[in-house]
Amino acid sequence: MPHAHNGKVELSYEVHGSGDPILFIMGLGGTKEQWFPQLAHFPGSHTAIVYDNRGVGDSDVPGEAWTMADMAADAAAILDAEGIESAHVVGVSMGGMIAQHVALNHPERVRKLVLCATTPGTHHAPPSAEVLTLMTQVKGKSREQIARDNLRLLFTDETIAAETSLMEKMVDLGIRFAPSARGFRNQMGAIMGHDTKPRLGEFTHETLVITGDRDVLVPPRNSDILAGGIPGARLEVLGDTAHGFLLDRAEEANALIAEFLG
Repeated sequence: MPHAHNGKVELSYEVHGSGDPILFIMGLGGTKEQWFPQLAHFPGSHTAIVYDNRGVGDSDVPGEAWTMADMAADAAAILDAEGIESAHVVGVSMGGMIAQHVALNHPERVRKLVLCATTPGTHHAPPSAEVLTLMTQVKGKSREQIARDNLRLLFTDETIAAETSLMEKMVDLGIRFAPSARGFRNQMGAIMGHDTKPRLGEFTHETLVITGDRDVLVPPRNSDILAGGIPGARLEVLGDTAHGFLLDRAEEANALIAEFLG
């Protein structure tokens, strides 16, 4: 498995397919394995690059705190390792936050930008206290219990009941690739320092913003703010789905992204 380096931080990544490159950036605590619905679709037409953010999976977990700017530099380092000057960038949740900083700090590396289930800053349209508690209060819970609790953050109750094989796959991934406490904490620290709302007018890339209308983790109002502030941005709202629409509505979401990227 190839590795890239941003200073002393080693980052694990994979490359699939050929064609115009897409860099996929995962959310809080997630690993490259969770891009499986996209890796079943895009490598037929694109070079799909997935990686583990610092703090999770096979990438390093630095001891010191880090910022979104650091994580955006990690993304640029992945492209450097493959000799890619620029790529389409698709980010989900925290990955969408990182993608915003890639677009702002490394604009020449981005072709088109896709922001999925993400926010310009968590304090602008935050989740409920109940949701925050479910996400952060993990002390004493087993990996399996945390993974099953996370299903309620990602999917509607109807989807959890109907899509049993997907749910078990997500639980299995959650158990096998659970982040360390330090990795999770430091990723959360980067999230809390993220606020691009004052800079949305500076975005120069064609941008697609996608949200699920029942997302309780990153409420849809966040996507409204992004699409309203980024010049020329297009907003797509998927009905009857939540934060994990790239998983449970993968066919529809992938088609939207593919059509936008061209």
